[in-house]
Amino acid sequence: MIIESVKNEQIKNIIKLRDSAKDRKRQGLYIIEGPKMVLEAAHHNCVSRIYISESVYNDLTNGTENNNNRYGGLTSAEVMDVISKYTYDIVSDHVFSVMTDTVNPQGMLALVPVNDMTPDSIITKNTQKDNLRLLILEDVQDPGNLGTIFRTAEAAHFDGIIMTKGCVSAYNPKVVRSTMGAILRLPFSYVDNTKEALELCKKEGVRVYATALSGKDIREVSYDNKSAFIIGNESRGISSDTLLGSDELIKIPMNPVSESLNAAVAAGIIMYDSVLTFI
Repeated sequence: MIIESVKNEQIKNIIKLRDSAKDRKRQGLYIIEGPKMVLEAAHHNCVSRIYISESVYNDLTNGTENNNNRYGGLTSAEVMDVISKYTYDIVSDHVFSVMTDTVNPQGMLALVPVNDMTPDSIITKNTQKDNLRLLILEDVQDPGNLGTIFRTAEAAHFDGIIMTKGCVSAYNPKVVRSTMGAILRLPFSYVDNTKEALELCKKEGVRVYATALSGKDIREVSYDNKSAFIIGNESRGISSDTLLGSDELIKIPMNPVSESLNAAVAAGIIMYDSVLTFI
């Protein structure tokens, strides 16, 4: 049976999950979109329910969908084999366009349980490693920045991200899309405030670095084997209390006429600078 009405209770609930952080928190679910992300979530066995547009479903079942790259190299039959292991619904193309907030819907989305990791588990799980790298985000609020930071952290082999409650939700649809699947693979969690993250790091012997104009040039810094790096709010930067609680202040060298760097760019530079130290 095809869902053809936007008044269907399932569809109304998906729209709530898409638009409301409170509903995502209350239900413990968030939305991922696009075949590649849905299939990867299925691979990790973390899918609650799948929704497919009528046209995509017809292409898959008729074997007329030949763009294997769209499905991570899987054939139409293989895609349907994966999907069939989960509860899925077919919706009309019009209804699917209402469910998603993208300009060009890809015809597949899924409901996924939210991450239940704790900050403690992220830190303690990795403290036995020779080189531990964590990112602490203080009130980063732009969805594009957060998504880019996730992608870069994964690419730079960081072990996890800890965010304050003042950050934009990682489950915001724009953040989820811009992570390009990293949200499914990279450990992350939230703390009430940065002080909590600092205390956890100190307890586990993780040295904390914070960016500040008065800091030491990163070209002259010798990073500890177990390190955490703080990135602050886009407009306010890192709070004075956090700067005082950090172990070392560092800075990225810039043209004197430039006031600051974009948060995601700064995070990327620092992450790769710290990782290259051990390559």
